[in-house]
Amino acid sequence: MNDATGTLEAIRAREAEAAGIPSLKLAFNNVFGYYLEVRNSHKDKVPEEWHRKQTLVNAERYITDELKKFEVEVLGAEEKIKAIETRLFEALVAQVAGQVSTLLHSARWVATLDVLLGFSEVALKYDYVRPTFTAGLVKFSEAISSIPLSCRCSSEAIKSKILLSRAVIVHFMFVAQK
Repeated sequence: MNDATGTLEAIRAREAEAAGIPSLKLAFNNVFGYYLEVRNSHKDKVPEEWHRKQTLVNAERYITDELKKFEVEVLGAEEKIKAIETRLFEALVAQVAGQVSTLLHSARWVATLDVLLGFSEVALKYDYVRPTFTAGLVKFSEAISSIPLSCRCSSEAIKSKILLSRAVIVHFMFVAQK
């Protein structure tokens, strides 16, 4: 059963031609499953092998053994598909669960790279440069030492001169490595 819609259309066309009912409809509902619907004007053309299931105001609904068999195949196939999908999903979850630490490690590196890329894009956009380190002091020139947030929020940047001793730099490095 590769093409359920095509199979249903073939059944409808064959039954419509055999019974001489050009307006024959084939449909599905959860109560009766697949059924053939015949307008009352063609009710007298219904073959004996069709089983009446429902009477409507202007039509009658029938089933055939072939439709019932097809319905069982379709519903069975849907159950098999769901079982296969569930089994595959559970296998995928089990496989991923075994790699959680690797995935978390990779995610941390991706996050770090994302932040560093953001920093580099901002640095390029606003001409930020890295401070220069000398043997005794770290010097930030006035142009570099402006506070980046103040530059974006105000037309006048807040600038400051900063001199850090080697002891302060070592302390910052120690704190940053915790």
